[in-house]
Amino acid sequence: MNRQVRFLFGDMKHTLFHFCINFMQLTAGLILCCYVLTIWHDFRIVKNQIRQATEYTEIYMLRDDTSYKKFDTIINEKVCLKKLGELYEYIQEEINNARNSSGFYLADSSMKFYYSADASIPKHVAEYDSITGTYHSLKLSVTANFFEIFHLDLDEVEKEDVEAFDFPYKEKQEIPVILGADFRTVYKKNAIIQDRDGLPYRVIGFLKKNSNYVAPDESRKLLSLDKVIITPQIIDKTDSLNIVRYIQNLYIMSDKREIADNIVDFSRSKGLFDLSVINFSYQLDCIISDTEDEIFINSVFMFIILLFTCVGIIGNLLQFITNNKKEFAINLLCGANRTDIIFRILLQILVMMVLGILTVFFLFGFTKSFCLTVLFAAVLTIAVMGYPVYWVKRQTITTMIRRSYE
Repeated sequence: MNRQVRFLFGDMKHTLFHFCINFMQLTAGLILCCYVLTIWHDFRIVKNQIRQATEYTEIYMLRDDTSYKKFDTIINEKVCLKKLGELYEYIQEEINNARNSSGFYLADSSMKFYYSADASIPKHVAEYDSITGTYHSLKLSVTANFFEIFHLDLDEVEKEDVEAFDFPYKEKQEIPVILGADFRTVYKKNAIIQDRDGLPYRVIGFLKKNSNYVAPDESRKLLSLDKVIITPQIIDKTDSLNIVRYIQNLYIMSDKREIADNIVDFSRSKGLFDLSVINFSYQLDCIISDTEDEIFINSVFMFIILLFTCVGIIGNLLQFITNNKKEFAINLLCGANRTDIIFRILLQILVMMVLGILTVFFLFGFTKSFCLTVLFAAVLTIAVMGYPVYWVKRQTITTMIRRSYE
């Protein structure tokens, strides 16, 4: 084995330029392969999740087309705060009236959870904010039906605890939270977490590992929930921004578009937001088509890069064999066998593959896509070695010596 390693360094030294070119091509192909597999994997999850949510109904979203100037007025004028409260109450009335025929849910991922200074901070799932000098985690504020709509598996969570997500909360009352799977190493069920404002949060359970969520208005982006703190959507009717976030993150699940249209009309009648209704089911079909095109284009690029890489590697190996025929023949005369020669050639390919796979690992981590890329690299290695192995096995010592002088 030591002799083979010495041969490897010597062979790489003599073919360094071609080795580097092949390595860069191979690495680019493997990175693109892992990228395509990641897109494809996430896309399948996204499509299935949204398809399940819209199997028997439509999802409508309220898009805000309000100008910046008007929006600033709505946020800062006291008279508008009262109107915002009326809009909120109107939406609640619509929700109650349509409870049997339609569904509403909230999912706000725009905020972060900032830990108190003396909290047990899970640094492996928290980021440090140099401006505030505190740690924070991603926060997703939802309604109780969110977990059922998106088929999220909960662990150690009682049904009544989930229903508590829809109850109003008083000051200093413990707020229930569900944590992503990565928080298990830090918190247990019923643990109390305080945020930087001193609000207490009680852990009522955890999500299963590898839980994901996709927002309909961000359907290309798959959000891993492993490092997310899920809290109830708490509405403060004295805070205009709080009500605005409520409206912007409201999703209406119904076969009747009139419910969404009524909210739009009420908002405009009060001189508030210029809202419009988006039917996500139509958008989903367009997004699916666009994503499939993206996967196809990247796959074509990957195929072209790897094709040229394989041709280049095979050509360089054959050139290497041609340049070393005499040496191989002498090795065979001195007791070596063809397996030793094949292994010497294979080592060069393995070094390139291992370095390429390590590069992919550093970029993508240990994921399903990475494992499939490793499997693909193994198949590629076998394919690339096919012809050189065949060539070596069919050559006799006499043929090698004779052709070394051609």
